[in-house]
Amino acid sequence: MAPLVAVADPPLDVIAGPGVRMRASVDEGDQDVTDHSSGALAALDATLALRVSNHVAIGIHASVSQPLHYVDRYPFGNGPTAEYQMWPYDLGLVVPVSFGHAWVAPWVGVAVLDQYVSGSGSFGSPEAPLSPWTKHAVDVNVGFGLTAGYDLISHGVDHLALFVAVQRQMISFEVSGALPLDYAVVTCGIAYRRSSR
Repeated sequence: MAPLVAVADPPLDVIAGPGVRMRASVDEGDQDVTDHSSGALAALDATLALRVSNHVAIGIHASVSQPLHYVDRYPFGNGPTAEYQMWPYDLGLVVPVSFGHAWVAPWVGVAVLDQYVSGSGSFGSPEAPLSPWTKHAVDVNVGFGLTAGYDLISHGVDHLALFVAVQRQMISFEVSGALPLDYAVVTCGIAYRRSSR
């Protein structure tokens, strides 16, 4: 009988959990654009990484939150309007680094805004009839951020942690031509973390 050979689990680290996303800074932007988004949005952050040393891993970071809601109205409210529903997605290369029960995970990649826009009239021809329209646009920008956490409860390789994530949020309004917004957002939440070592 051939001897049994133990097969080790792959050295994968997992960090995933829900949180609440809020703005850490405000960009004034275009005076004709009003923000109708909630001040606190539900979000989900996730990381899957391959451990390359006792403390460092390399992998993929992804996150998503509830949609943002903006309205762009022509000055004095007697012209074209555009209402934006935007789903933000982030995807990037992440390098989690752990120090006992504490860990940080910087990432860089892309920030995607999946935009569904409805309105009336034409911002390029404000005197034109205010006929209704809908458009779909996908805006892609450079994204980067940092997640830091601390394990509250640990059992072997499984941990329950509190985390704080800070990242860039850039918003464009290309359909109506309003000035873009560029600011930072903070997500606070609780996550499951699996460390392979």
